Amino acid sequence: MNTTIYRGASAYNGEEVAVQAQSTHRAANNEKTGDMVQLAIWATGGIPADKDAQRAACGGCALLESGVCYVVKMRLRASWERISDVLLSLEDFRTIRRVKRRPVRIGSDGDPGAVPASWWGRFFATVRPRNGWTGYTHGWVARTMSTGEVAPACDASMSRWFMASCDTVEEREAAKALGYRTARVSVDGEPLQAGEILCPAISTNGRIQCADCLLCDGTADGRASASPYFRKGAPEARPDIVFPVHGGAAQDRKFADLVAALSN
Repeated sequence: MNTTIYRGASAYNGEEVAVQAQSTHRAANNEKTGDMVQLAIWATGGIPADKDAQRAACGGCALLESGVCYVVKMRLRASWERISDVLLSLEDFRTIRRVKRRPVRIGSDGDPGAVPASWWGRFFATVRPRNGWTGYTHGWVARTMSTGEVAPACDASMSRWFMASCDTVEEREAAKALGYRTARVSVDGEPLQAGEILCPAISTNGRIQCADCLLCDGTADGRASASPYFRKGAPEARPDIVFPVHGGAAQDRKFADLVAALSN
């Protein structure tokens, strides 16, 4: 069952986006993340595979613009078609049994930065996902879309809930200066930087899933993190996360080309 909990203007370009909750009434079938309630952020004006339409949901994300995005968007049309005009209130959403008992993955597709920080504030204040969450935004910095329009940077308060998605070491340094914890994709053989660890799902070959780890929760909204690994640690002491390149065919080469272009 898919449930729509938000529709409104994108913070990136003003076109309409929706937040759709998935896996609210049955287990999520994802080997890496495990059983988490999934939130997708989608442009309503075009299917997930329509790059031009989905800029409303993804802003100037370099992975979208370059075709390196790890999400296989062709598989998502059926769910996208179930975006509803009728919204479930956050008060009712939080009462769903699985929402109360499962962590939440924010951004199974799309970028939470497309939705105003004020709405995310209401989401976390109302739903209060005590079992934890994960989420990432490329919108921590303003980015120029291929249309020439600039997708503005998110409100800095988004660092309370979301990791800054970074494509280079230089981006990581800039995001850290803004108060974000970071999630960086690395090219093959690139060393970890100080304060980074390899994603536990990768380092344990899948023995730990995202639903177990829950490190990718920004600064945990000022609360104790749900992560069993750093539950008591201060936000600044918790590690940043690195992911090897992942996705479809030839991703290593495509991402290496992207990093080279971003570094010029």
